[in-house]
Amino acid sequence: MKHILNILFILLFSSCVAQVDGQWPDPYENPQIVGGIDSLFQSIEPETQLPKCCENPGKVFIQMTITKTGHLKESQVIRGLCPKADSISLKIVRKLKFLPAKKNGSPYEASFILPISFWLKK
Repeated sequence: MKHILNILFILLFSSCVAQVDGQWPDPYENPQIVGGIDSLFQSIEPETQLPKCCENPGKVFIQMTITKTGHLKESQVIRGLCPKADSISLKIVRKLKFLPAKKNGSPYEASFILPISFWLKK
């Protein structure tokens, strides 16, 4: 009987600690762009007009690695649009500042993919 009470207590306690507002906390936080996504859009909007050498609007996908300190370690085009759009995308990414990814509150090196859209001039 004593073992059953101990098990019930442990189960009850662990569910109270693990859940926050009825949800399980996520121990991982992705890298963040300093200033948020809105500042990203404002800073890159003039540069994302479709270059004349590209035939159609589309996206360039950049894979990047952010260090524990929030610095860009490496970046590469994993799916491009045209050479000019690809180089513009890499230039944009290299200007960005990041907050590092975190696991249980501790920073760690992480890779992720950022799509950059190119559109026609109006």
